[in-house]
Amino acid sequence: MRLWRVAGKSNTQTITVTTAGTYSVTVVDGNGCNSSDTVIVVENPNPTPAITGNTSFCTGDSITLNAGNYNTYLWTPSGNTQTISVTSGGTYSVTVTDGNACIGVDSIIIIENASPIVTVTDDSVCIGYQASLIASGASTYVWSNSSTSNSLLASPSSTTTYTVTGTDLNSCTGSATGTITVHQGPQAIYFVNPDKAEVGEIVYFTDASIGANSWYWNFGDGQTASGLDPTHSYQLPGVYTSWLIVEDDYGCRDSSSVNLNIVQLFTFYIPNAFSPNDDGINDVFIPKGINIDEDRYTMQIFDRWGMKVFETSDLYEAWDGKVNGQVIDNDNMVSAIFVYYVHLYEKYTDIDHEYRGKILMLK
Repeated sequence: MRLWRVAGKSNTQTITVTTAGTYSVTVVDGNGCNSSDTVIVVENPNPTPAITGNTSFCTGDSITLNAGNYNTYLWTPSGNTQTISVTSGGTYSVTVTDGNACIGVDSIIIIENASPIVTVTDDSVCIGYQASLIASGASTYVWSNSSTSNSLLASPSSTTTYTVTGTDLNSCTGSATGTITVHQGPQAIYFVNPDKAEVGEIVYFTDASIGANSWYWNFGDGQTASGLDPTHSYQLPGVYTSWLIVEDDYGCRDSSSVNLNIVQLFTFYIPNAFSPNDDGINDVFIPKGINIDEDRYTMQIFDRWGMKVFETSDLYEAWDGKVNGQVIDNDNMVSAIFVYYVHLYEKYTDIDHEYRGKILMLK
């Protein structure tokens, strides 16, 4: 016969203990002999794990959750180590066992923040000009050239692709690329023949440009033309700077210039004798020429003693051999010597000429 006496209570061969304390038992065998024993029961607390780690992350990244230092681990949805790597949002829980085989549980909610979708506009530009790329979809931006604005201004010498990284309010990032396409543009080249011409002479302009599909000409004298290989004539002498502006399919332009020297053919002829005898042949004395400024012309005639006998500022007025309007009345005179002086200017210029010489008047 056996009899438990636990804390003053009778019981069975086994008992269930739920609190700490001292427990004693007295047993009696079949002979009526008895014996006693005592045991001290210690109640160990359950572990209280606390999962540590970030509670949010950006899509495409991962975070590490740590359950603390225990003997065994069982994670939900999966895992049996102290730490696990999380790549998606949700609720994660862990059951741990300590050295006393006691069990503890903790859980945590992880939020997965979507990364921003960053977009960039492309642009095209003629070489030497500035292009603009505009990024959107984030709060702040950093470009591959260290610019921190949402718009990038650049003037590359060749087609270039730029990368931008955008960051949103959750510190999540997204990247995109934008391309600036650089058009090298046409080359304006032309030839002028002749590059030294006379007033009124036809000048030929011959295009030799590369990559052009439209042409604009400025001849430097206020006149213009379009199209290929024009001709032009200049009406005034001088040095003119002509220009050719060409454009390609993308609207890119180039220009070049050529200087032309336009000269004026000037001649002036003075006869050395005349015969005012009314025979209709060589009856008057009149110099002639071309490209003479009619408004700046003077001719004077003097006799052998230096007396002025004729003067005019009319380029087309001749001397008929009369002195003070009177015919020289000398029946015995076969000829007479006079002196002329002419001062004139070339037309459209400040180039002047002076002429002095003798005139033989024949009777």
